[in-house]
Amino acid sequence: MDTPAVTVLVLVGSLHQGSANGKLAQLAISHAPAGMTLHQYAGLAQLPFYNEDIERNLPANVGALREAAEAADAILFVSPEHNGTIPAVLKNAIDWLSRPVYGSGALTGKPVAVIGAALGGGGGINAHNDTRRSVTVALAHVVADSTLAIPASAAAFNNPAHLDRLLPQLTDVLTRVQDTINQRAPK
Repeated sequence: MDTPAVTVLVLVGSLHQGSANGKLAQLAISHAPAGMTLHQYAGLAQLPFYNEDIERNLPANVGALREAAEAADAILFVSPEHNGTIPAVLKNAIDWLSRPVYGSGALTGKPVAVIGAALGGGGGINAHNDTRRSVTVALAHVVADSTLAIPASAAAFNNPAHLDRLLPQLTDVLTRVQDTINQRAPK
């Protein structure tokens, strides 16, 4: 029996053109396991900051983000570390996705994984942990052992030997996400 195709929404926490995290997201998209398709959401920079007052007349781009998240089987957060924590653009997306009512947002029950790269020696692990904590509070399901933190990101994607070591780790995370979705699928 064939397993159903899996779709993953990719949210990148760096707005910088040519960022290491943008490159990591593209690497994930181009090396997705068979039966998995990843789509990067490109509109995070245009989202207004979360504000309950404007939620009553939901901005169209927020609605589009929620629809993309609801349509996906899982979400892959690709995050740098800004001042030791989650970038504002990614936290804002999580805030919008956790609404309108606690327990019924687009993240509720959704399998998620968090990966990323940062300049420091920890590879952004503080931001990744904060992202996992935030999505857990929003009732998402963090996929077990789905971590990938890439230190010294400025040089990480310019070194073929590093990419050769990175690809199996990235594939492992994506496969864990895919397996989690397939295990949860109705038989």
